Amino acid sequence: MSMLMTTRLLQAPGPFVPCHIRCNTKRYYYPGDTVSGQVVVTPTETIYCHGMYVAFEGKAVVTFKTLGETRTKNEDICKMESYILGKNIPHAGMKKMLVQTQEFNFSFELPLDLPSSFNGKLGVINFQVVVYLVRSDTYHVKQTEKTIKVRGTLDLHEFHPDSFRSVTYLAPTRRPPLTCTLQLNKGGFLPCEKITFTIELFNPDEREIDEITLTFLKKVTYKVRESKSAKATVAFINKSSMDEVTPTIWSGTIPVPKDLQPTQFGAPIEIIDLQYAIQIEVTGRDTTLAKGEVPIIIGGFTKFTAPPQPDPETDNSGQSKTTSPSRRPTSPGDEKDNDNIVSTDRRGSSSDLPDLSQAFSLLSFLPLSKSISMENLKNEARADKGKKA
Repeated sequence: MSMLMTTRLLQAPGPFVPCHIRCNTKRYYYPGDTVSGQVVVTPTETIYCHGMYVAFEGKAVVTFKTLGETRTKNEDICKMESYILGKNIPHAGMKKMLVQTQEFNFSFELPLDLPSSFNGKLGVINFQVVVYLVRSDTYHVKQTEKTIKVRGTLDLHEFHPDSFRSVTYLAPTRRPPLTCTLQLNKGGFLPCEKITFTIELFNPDEREIDEITLTFLKKVTYKVRESKSAKATVAFINKSSMDEVTPTIWSGTIPVPKDLQPTQFGAPIEIIDLQYAIQIEVTGRDTTLAKGEVPIIIGGFTKFTAPPQPDPETDNSGQSKTTSPSRRPTSPGDEKDNDNIVSTDRRGSSSDLPDLSQAFSLLSFLPLSKSISMENLKNEARADKGKKA
Protein backbone atom coordinates (compact mmCIF):
# COMPACT_ATOMS: atom_id res chain seq x y z
CA MET A 1 0.00 0.00 0.00
CA SER A 2 2.80 2.40 0.81
CA MET A 3 4.42 1.80 -2.61
CA LEU A 4 1.12 2.51 -4.37
CA MET A 5 0.66 5.71 -2.39
CA THR A 6 4.21 6.77 -3.18
CA THR A 7 3.70 6.02 -6.88
CA ARG A 8 0.56 8.21 -7.01
CA LEU A 9 2.34 11.09 -5.34
CA LEU A 10 5.14 10.93 -7.89
CA GLN A 11 2.78 10.94 -10.89
CA ALA A 12 2.76 14.15 -12.94
CA PRO A 13 0.79 16.24 -13.46
CA GLY A 14 -2.34 14.50 -12.12
CA PRO A 15 -4.29 12.89 -10.79
CA PHE A 16 -7.36 14.54 -12.28
CA VAL A 17 -10.69 13.52 -10.80
CA PRO A 18 -13.85 14.01 -12.92
CA CYS A 19 -15.92 16.60 -11.08
CA HIS A 20 -18.10 19.63 -11.71
CA ILE A 21 -19.43 22.59 -9.73
CA ARG A 22 -23.08 23.52 -9.20
CA CYS A 23 -23.63 27.05 -7.89
CA ASN A 24 -26.80 28.75 -6.71
CA THR A 25 -28.53 30.29 -9.70
CA LYS A 26 -27.52 33.95 -9.76
CA ARG A 27 -26.46 35.89 -12.80
CA TYR A 28 -24.17 38.07 -10.69
CA TYR A 29 -23.23 38.63 -7.06
CA TYR A 30 -22.77 41.72 -4.92
CA PRO A 31 -20.13 42.08 -2.18
CA GLY A 32 -21.56 40.52 0.97
CA ASP A 33 -23.60 37.93 -0.97
CA THR A 34 -23.17 34.22 -0.32
CA VAL A 35 -21.85 31.92 -3.04
CA SER A 36 -22.93 28.37 -2.30
CA GLY A 37 -23.34 25.12 -4.14
CA GLN A 38 -22.10 21.56 -4.48
CA VAL A 39 -19.05 19.83 -5.91
CA VAL A 40 -20.03 16.55 -7.59
CA VAL A 41 -17.09 14.13 -7.73
CA THR A 42 -17.24 10.99 -9.90
CA PRO A 43 -13.88 9.17 -9.69
CA THR A 44 -13.21 6.55 -12.37
CA GLU A 45 -10.55 4.89 -10.24
CA THR A 46 -9.49 4.82 -6.61
CA ILE A 47 -7.60 8.01 -5.75
CA TYR A 48 -5.23 8.59 -2.84
CA CYS A 49 -4.65 12.17 -1.80
CA HIS A 50 -4.16 14.41 1.22
CA GLY A 51 -7.52 16.12 0.70
CA MET A 52 -9.69 18.26 -1.56
CA TYR A 53 -10.88 21.82 -1.10
CA VAL A 54 -12.93 24.54 -2.82
CA ALA A 55 -11.47 28.03 -3.19
CA PHE A 56 -13.00 31.35 -4.14
CA GLU A 57 -10.33 33.32 -6.00
CA GLY A 58 -10.23 36.85 -7.36
CA LYS A 59 -7.38 37.99 -9.62
CA ALA A 60 -6.53 40.91 -11.88
CA VAL A 61 -4.18 40.46 -14.84
CA VAL A 62 -2.73 43.09 -17.18
CA THR A 63 -0.81 42.18 -20.35
CA PHE A 64 0.43 44.47 -23.11
CA LYS A 65 3.40 44.93 -25.42
CA THR A 66 5.80 47.84 -25.23
CA LEU A 67 9.05 48.27 -27.15
CA GLY A 68 8.64 44.77 -28.58
CA GLU A 69 8.39 43.23 -25.09
CA THR A 70 5.30 41.58 -23.63
CA ARG A 71 4.77 42.64 -20.05
CA THR A 72 2.39 41.01 -17.61
CA LYS A 73 1.43 41.82 -14.05
CA ASN A 74 -0.91 39.94 -11.73
CA GLU A 75 -2.69 41.13 -8.61
CA ASP A 76 -4.38 38.81 -6.13
CA ILE A 77 -7.64 40.34 -4.92
CA CYS A 78 -8.89 37.64 -2.58
CA LYS A 79 -8.71 33.92 -1.84
CA MET A 80 -10.87 31.88 0.52
CA GLU A 81 -10.63 28.12 1.04
CA SER A 82 -13.02 25.48 2.37
CA TYR A 83 -11.92 21.85 2.70
CA ILE A 84 -14.50 19.29 1.60
CA LEU A 85 -12.24 16.25 2.12
CA GLY A 86 -9.53 16.09 4.76
CA LYS A 87 -8.23 19.04 6.74
CA ASN A 88 -5.79 21.87 6.13
CA ILE A 89 -3.21 20.35 8.45
CA PRO A 90 0.36 19.51 7.31
CA HIS A 91 1.09 15.78 7.25
CA ALA A 92 -2.54 14.97 8.03
CA GLY A 93 -2.30 11.60 6.28
CA MET A 94 -3.69 10.13 3.07
CA LYS A 95 -7.35 9.98 2.11
CA LYS A 96 -8.95 7.39 -0.12
CA MET A 97 -11.55 8.30 -2.74
CA LEU A 98 -13.55 5.31 -3.93
CA VAL A 99 -15.14 4.83 -7.34
CA GLN A 100 -18.53 6.30 -6.47
CA THR A 101 -20.35 9.58 -7.00
CA GLN A 102 -20.08 11.95 -4.04
CA GLU A 103 -21.48 15.45 -3.44
CA PHE A 104 -19.85 18.01 -1.16
CA ASN A 105 -21.45 21.31 -0.11
CA PHE A 106 -19.55 24.60 0.04
CA SER A 107 -20.39 28.19 0.94
CA PHE A 108 -18.50 31.50 0.84
CA GLU A 109 -19.56 34.93 2.05
CA LEU A 110 -18.02 37.47 -0.32
CA PRO A 111 -15.90 40.28 1.17
CA LEU A 112 -17.43 43.76 1.20
CA ASP A 113 -14.50 45.36 -0.67
CA LEU A 114 -14.62 43.35 -3.90
CA PRO A 115 -14.30 45.22 -7.22
CA SER A 116 -16.49 44.50 -10.23
CA SER A 117 -15.70 41.80 -12.74
CA PHE A 118 -14.08 43.31 -15.81
CA ASN A 119 -12.92 42.18 -19.25
CA GLY A 120 -10.92 44.83 -21.11
CA LYS A 121 -8.54 45.02 -24.05
CA LEU A 122 -5.39 44.82 -21.95
CA GLY A 123 -6.58 43.39 -18.66
CA VAL A 124 -9.23 41.44 -16.79
CA ILE A 125 -10.67 41.10 -13.29
CA ASN A 126 -11.95 37.57 -12.76
CA PHE A 127 -13.61 35.69 -9.91
CA GLN A 128 -13.74 31.90 -9.88
CA VAL A 129 -14.81 28.98 -7.74
CA VAL A 130 -11.98 26.43 -8.06
CA VAL A 131 -11.65 22.84 -6.88
CA TYR A 132 -8.18 21.62 -5.87
CA LEU A 133 -6.89 18.13 -5.11
CA VAL A 134 -4.09 18.09 -2.52
CA ARG A 135 -1.41 15.63 -3.62
CA SER A 136 1.09 16.76 -1.03
CA ASP A 137 1.55 19.61 1.40
CA THR A 138 3.07 21.74 -1.37
CA TYR A 139 1.43 20.39 -4.54
CA HIS A 140 -2.22 21.29 -5.13
CA VAL A 141 -3.71 20.22 -8.49
CA LYS A 142 -6.52 22.30 -9.99
CA GLN A 143 -9.41 20.02 -10.99
CA THR A 144 -12.16 22.31 -12.30
CA GLU A 145 -13.33 25.92 -12.09
CA LYS A 146 -16.42 28.04 -12.57
CA THR A 147 -16.38 31.77 -13.29
CA ILE A 148 -18.91 34.00 -11.55
CA LYS A 149 -19.67 37.67 -12.09
CA VAL A 150 -19.37 40.25 -9.33
CA ARG A 151 -20.87 43.75 -9.39
CA GLY A 152 -18.92 46.18 -7.25
CA THR A 153 -20.68 48.66 -4.98
CA LEU A 154 -19.94 52.33 -4.33
CA ASP A 155 -22.04 54.30 -1.84
CA LEU A 156 -21.96 57.92 -3.00
CA HIS A 157 -23.41 59.18 0.29
CA GLU A 158 -20.61 57.57 2.29
CA PHE A 159 -17.55 57.95 0.04
CA HIS A 160 -18.42 60.91 -2.23
CA PRO A 161 -20.90 63.18 -0.38
CA ASP A 162 -19.80 66.20 -2.44
CA SER A 163 -20.92 64.48 -5.64
CA PHE A 164 -24.52 65.57 -5.00
CA ARG A 165 -23.65 69.22 -5.62
CA SER A 166 -24.04 70.83 -9.03
CA VAL A 167 -20.91 71.06 -11.19
CA THR A 168 -19.92 74.09 -13.28
CA TYR A 169 -17.08 73.67 -15.75
CA LEU A 170 -15.46 76.33 -17.95
CA ALA A 171 -14.04 74.55 -21.00
CA PRO A 172 -10.67 75.74 -22.39
CA THR A 173 -11.21 77.86 -25.52
CA ARG A 174 -8.91 78.30 -28.47
CA ARG A 175 -10.63 81.38 -29.89
CA PRO A 176 -11.09 83.97 -27.11
CA PRO A 177 -13.15 85.88 -26.15
CA LEU A 178 -15.54 82.97 -26.84
CA THR A 179 -16.27 81.02 -23.64
CA CYS A 180 -18.12 77.76 -23.09
CA THR A 181 -19.66 76.84 -19.72
CA LEU A 182 -21.01 73.36 -18.96
CA GLN A 183 -23.22 72.84 -15.90
CA LEU A 184 -24.31 69.43 -14.57
CA ASN A 185 -27.09 68.93 -12.03
CA LYS A 186 -24.61 66.97 -9.84
CA GLY A 187 -21.29 65.16 -9.99
CA GLY A 188 -22.29 61.62 -8.96
CA PHE A 189 -24.83 59.29 -10.56
CA LEU A 190 -26.23 55.79 -10.21
CA PRO A 191 -27.03 53.41 -13.08
CA CYS A 192 -30.37 54.17 -14.76
CA GLU A 193 -30.24 57.85 -13.68
CA LYS A 194 -30.07 60.77 -16.12
CA ILE A 195 -27.34 63.40 -16.31
CA THR A 196 -28.99 66.79 -16.76
CA PHE A 197 -26.79 69.40 -18.41
CA THR A 198 -26.88 73.02 -19.55
CA ILE A 199 -24.41 74.56 -22.04
CA GLU A 200 -23.96 78.31 -22.30
CA LEU A 201 -21.84 80.02 -24.94
CA PHE A 202 -20.57 83.58 -24.69
CA ASN A 203 -19.83 84.53 -28.29
CA PRO A 204 -19.32 88.30 -28.60
CA ASP A 205 -17.57 87.97 -31.99
CA GLU A 206 -20.53 85.98 -33.30
CA ARG A 207 -18.37 83.19 -34.59
CA GLU A 208 -20.25 80.57 -36.57
CA ILE A 209 -20.97 77.45 -34.45
CA ASP A 210 -21.27 74.32 -36.55
CA GLU A 211 -21.61 71.69 -33.84
CA ILE A 212 -21.73 71.13 -30.08
CA THR A 213 -21.17 67.59 -28.81
CA LEU A 214 -21.19 65.93 -25.39
CA THR A 215 -19.49 62.54 -25.02
CA PHE A 216 -19.89 60.29 -21.99
CA LEU A 217 -16.41 58.71 -21.69
CA LYS A 218 -15.21 55.57 -19.93
CA LYS A 219 -11.45 55.69 -19.28
CA VAL A 220 -9.45 52.63 -18.23
CA THR A 221 -5.78 52.80 -17.23
CA TYR A 222 -3.62 49.66 -17.20
CA LYS A 223 -0.41 49.67 -15.17
CA VAL A 224 2.64 47.39 -15.31
CA ARG A 225 5.91 49.28 -15.13
CA GLU A 226 4.41 52.04 -17.24
CA SER A 227 0.78 52.86 -17.97
CA LYS A 228 -1.46 52.54 -21.00
CA SER A 229 -4.92 54.06 -21.27
CA ALA A 230 -8.00 53.21 -23.33
CA LYS A 231 -11.15 55.26 -23.88
CA ALA A 232 -14.62 54.12 -24.82
CA THR A 233 -17.77 56.10 -25.58
CA VAL A 234 -20.67 55.27 -23.28
CA ALA A 235 -23.11 57.80 -24.78
CA PHE A 236 -22.99 60.62 -27.33
CA ILE A 237 -25.27 63.61 -27.94
CA ASN A 238 -24.97 66.53 -30.39
CA LYS A 239 -26.64 69.89 -30.81
CA SER A 240 -29.50 68.54 -32.90
CA SER A 241 -30.53 66.31 -29.97
CA MET A 242 -30.44 69.11 -27.39
CA ASP A 243 -33.14 71.59 -26.42
CA GLU A 244 -32.29 75.11 -27.56
CA VAL A 245 -33.34 77.39 -24.72
CA THR A 246 -31.90 80.51 -26.38
CA PRO A 247 -29.53 80.95 -29.34
CA THR A 248 -26.62 80.61 -26.88
CA ILE A 249 -28.00 78.14 -24.29
CA TRP A 250 -28.69 74.42 -24.79
CA SER A 251 -29.91 71.78 -22.35
CA GLY A 252 -30.72 68.08 -22.27
CA THR A 253 -30.12 64.76 -20.55
CA ILE A 254 -27.78 61.78 -20.97
CA PRO A 255 -28.91 58.38 -19.59
CA VAL A 256 -26.55 56.31 -17.46
CA PRO A 257 -26.63 52.65 -18.61
CA LYS A 258 -27.93 50.14 -16.06
CA ASP A 259 -24.94 47.77 -16.36
CA LEU A 260 -22.24 50.43 -15.96
CA GLN A 261 -19.50 49.52 -13.49
CA PRO A 262 -18.85 51.97 -10.63
CA THR A 263 -15.85 54.29 -10.58
CA GLN A 264 -12.65 52.40 -9.68
CA PHE A 265 -14.78 49.23 -10.02
CA GLY A 266 -16.23 50.00 -6.59
CA ALA A 267 -12.96 49.07 -4.82
CA PRO A 268 -9.62 50.41 -6.10
CA ILE A 269 -6.96 47.95 -7.22
CA GLU A 270 -3.37 48.64 -8.15
CA ILE A 271 -3.00 47.61 -11.79
CA ILE A 272 -6.34 48.68 -13.37
CA ASP A 273 -8.18 51.96 -12.81
CA LEU A 274 -11.59 53.04 -14.09
CA GLN A 275 -12.82 56.64 -14.34
CA TYR A 276 -15.63 58.50 -16.13
CA ALA A 277 -15.90 61.97 -17.64
CA ILE A 278 -18.18 64.17 -19.73
CA GLN A 279 -16.33 65.71 -22.68
CA ILE A 280 -17.63 68.85 -24.36
CA GLU A 281 -16.49 70.05 -27.78
CA VAL A 282 -17.55 73.14 -29.72
CA THR A 283 -16.51 73.30 -33.38
CA GLY A 284 -16.67 76.03 -35.99
CA ARG A 285 -15.60 75.98 -39.60
CA ASP A 286 -13.15 73.05 -39.68
CA THR A 287 -11.73 74.05 -36.32
CA THR A 288 -12.27 73.33 -32.64
CA LEU A 289 -13.31 76.41 -30.70
CA ALA A 290 -13.52 74.85 -27.21
CA LYS A 291 -12.88 71.41 -25.78
CA GLY A 292 -12.51 69.92 -22.30
CA GLU A 293 -13.51 67.15 -19.87
CA VAL A 294 -15.21 67.24 -16.49
CA PRO A 295 -14.85 64.08 -14.32
CA ILE A 296 -17.95 62.47 -12.81
CA ILE A 297 -18.48 59.67 -10.30
CA ILE A 298 -20.57 56.59 -11.08
CA GLY A 299 -21.85 54.81 -7.99
CA GLY A 300 -22.96 51.23 -7.55
CA PHE A 301 -25.88 49.50 -5.88
CA THR A 302 -25.46 47.32 -2.81
CA LYS A 303 -27.15 43.94 -2.36
CA PHE A 304 -29.82 45.75 -0.29
CA THR A 305 -30.53 48.59 -2.76
CA ALA A 306 -30.07 46.73 -6.06
CA PRO A 307 -33.11 46.09 -8.26
CA PRO A 308 -34.21 42.43 -8.32
CA GLN A 309 -32.38 40.15 -10.70
CA PRO A 310 -34.35 38.49 -13.52
CA ASP A 311 -35.45 34.96 -12.72
CA PRO A 312 -33.30 32.32 -14.49
CA GLU A 313 -36.47 31.04 -16.17
CA THR A 314 -37.19 34.43 -17.73
CA ASP A 315 -35.39 36.56 -20.26
CA ASN A 316 -33.88 40.01 -19.71
CA SER A 317 -37.20 41.77 -20.21
CA GLY A 318 -38.79 39.81 -17.38
CA GLN A 319 -41.10 37.89 -19.77
CA SER A 320 -41.38 34.13 -19.38
CA LYS A 321 -39.55 32.03 -21.94
CA THR A 322 -42.61 29.74 -22.18
CA THR A 323 -45.23 31.12 -24.57
CA SER A 324 -48.81 30.83 -23.37
CA PRO A 325 -50.91 28.70 -25.81
CA SER A 326 -53.84 31.15 -25.55
CA ARG A 327 -51.72 34.04 -26.79
CA ARG A 328 -49.96 34.28 -30.13
CA PRO A 329 -46.18 34.76 -30.04
CA THR A 330 -45.07 38.30 -30.69
CA SER A 331 -43.18 39.10 -33.83
CA PRO A 332 -39.58 40.36 -33.58
CA GLY A 333 -40.77 43.90 -34.23
CA ASP A 334 -43.18 43.71 -31.29
CA GLU A 335 -40.66 42.50 -28.69
CA LYS A 336 -39.48 45.98 -27.77
CA ASP A 337 -43.02 46.91 -26.70
CA ASN A 338 -43.55 43.92 -24.40
CA ASP A 339 -43.06 46.02 -21.27
CA ASN A 340 -45.96 48.29 -22.30
CA ILE A 341 -48.46 45.50 -23.01
CA VAL A 342 -51.34 45.17 -20.55
CA SER A 343 -53.08 41.81 -20.69
CA THR A 344 -56.82 41.97 -21.52
CA ASP A 345 -57.41 38.24 -21.02
CA ARG A 346 -59.35 38.19 -17.71
CA ARG A 347 -60.86 34.70 -17.80
CA GLY A 348 -60.95 33.33 -14.29
CA SER A 349 -60.23 36.73 -12.81
CA SER A 350 -61.80 37.55 -9.46
CA SER A 351 -62.86 40.91 -10.89
CA ASP A 352 -65.39 39.06 -13.12
CA LEU A 353 -67.30 37.69 -10.12
CA PRO A 354 -70.32 39.59 -8.73
CA ASP A 355 -69.97 41.28 -5.36
CA LEU A 356 -72.11 38.90 -3.25
CA SER A 357 -71.84 41.05 -0.14
CA GLN A 358 -73.70 43.87 -1.91
CA ALA A 359 -76.35 41.44 -3.17
CA PHE A 360 -77.09 40.11 0.29
CA SER A 361 -77.21 43.60 1.76
CA LEU A 362 -79.86 44.54 -0.80
CA LEU A 363 -81.92 41.40 -0.12
CA SER A 364 -82.07 42.23 3.58
CA PHE A 365 -84.30 45.24 2.75
CA LEU A 366 -86.85 43.25 0.64
CA PRO A 367 -90.17 42.27 2.37
CA LEU A 368 -90.63 38.50 2.59
CA SER A 369 -94.26 37.30 2.33
CA LYS A 370 -93.46 33.91 3.88
CA SER A 371 -90.55 32.05 5.29
CA ILE A 372 -88.56 30.02 2.80
CA SER A 373 -87.71 26.51 3.94
CA MET A 374 -87.13 23.06 2.47
CA GLU A 375 -90.60 21.92 3.58
CA ASN A 376 -92.33 24.80 1.76
CA LEU A 377 -90.35 24.03 -1.39
CA LYS A 378 -91.39 20.35 -1.26
CA ASN A 379 -95.06 21.26 -0.85
CA GLU A 380 -94.92 23.64 -3.82
CA ALA A 381 -93.31 20.93 -5.95
CA ARG A 382 -96.07 18.43 -5.04
CA ALA A 383 -98.77 20.98 -5.89
CA ASP A 384 -97.23 21.62 -9.30
CA LYS A 385 -97.13 17.90 -10.07
CA GLY A 386 -100.83 17.55 -9.08
CA LYS A 387 -101.86 20.35 -11.42
CA LYS A 388 -99.96 18.83 -14.32
CA ALA A 389 -101.57 15.41 -13.65
